[in-house]
Amino acid sequence: MIEIERRQSTGHLSQVKADLVKRLRNYMQRWKYMKLGITTDPDGRASAHDSKEEWSKMVLLWETSSESKAREAERFLVERFKNSEQFENKRGGGGGAYPRDRWPCYLYVLLAN
Repeated sequence: MIEIERRQSTGHLSQVKADLVKRLRNYMQRWKYMKLGITTDPDGRASAHDSKEEWSKMVLLWETSSESKAREAERFLVERFKNSEQFENKRGGGGGAYPRDRWPCYLYVLLAN
């Protein structure tokens, strides 16, 4: 099972954007591969990733009650880091599906070496 690190920040996206960028840069120094996503079910999502790929850790980066803001944050960060060789996102962000009747939304990063 992928280890889930629950270190999510909260607050308006405009207040947390700089911190999210800083945190991802720090992870890039220590991990070989990373992938961003959003979910309303961190345990279920970690289990789904664990069955398909070899990720070591899922870090919850940000918690929000707004699906649209979660997708906006994901798109922003994918665009910001898409040219990094470590970055594994295959879509521009916001492409995944998840239960829409569950809240909050979490922006997460998967990490592997």
